[in-house]
Amino acid sequence: PNGPSPHCLRLPIYQEWANPITHWSHILDTNIMALERKVLDYKGKVNFMREPGAKIHPTAWVENSTIEEGAEIEAFASVRFSHVGRSAKVAAHTILDHCVLGAGSQTLVDSHLRRVVVGQNSTAANLGLFDSVIGDNAFVTTAVSVFGQQPGQYPEIKGKTFYRPAIGVCIGDGAIVGARALFQAGIALQDGALVVGRPDEVASQLDEPGLKRGKMQLGDRNKQV
Repeated sequence: PNGPSPHCLRLPIYQEWANPITHWSHILDTNIMALERKVLDYKGKVNFMREPGAKIHPTAWVENSTIEEGAEIEAFASVRFSHVGRSAKVAAHTILDHCVLGAGSQTLVDSHLRRVVVGQNSTAANLGLFDSVIGDNAFVTTAVSVFGQQPGQYPEIKGKTFYRPAIGVCIGDGAIVGARALFQAGIALQDGALVVGRPDEVASQLDEPGLKRGKMQLGDRNKQV
């Protein structure tokens, strides 16, 4: 109660633990370990941690979360058990539940992300994206869907069964995922890919050969690259 604010108590954000990471889904497990903590104010009520310079709109709801310096939580957003990185932006009416939004990243209005880890300088906008990892400098628009498992079934990736109730997708660094893209649970999308439909219908690779192919399609289709 004698701190800088009666509604915020500064506590260590992280503790040390060990968790082997051999697959991108293990990042999600580590994420839950890091975010499942309690931040309490002096009355024992669940609260949140906000660094200086972070902006939280009066109508936003934030609990059990850490908001780093320069981050912004807009009107009617809901942030629960999540970490919002430096200079990140949570747009109006966004719901973050057990998520990490990396430094410089943002959501678009009316996004709903659940157990999603977003890297740095990325944009994540979706309704109902879950248990997924998004890399750095990526863009994921709305209406991206993941076909989950049937009740009682577990996802199988490269012949190995992952005993978890749900799993989404891994979107590589610099990838762009357009509206109405459809993913099978457990898919890992390569870095720099441009997807506008199913993942096996990747429109282009955002590297030098991919850009050349795109230019060829607009010009002479018979020209070899």
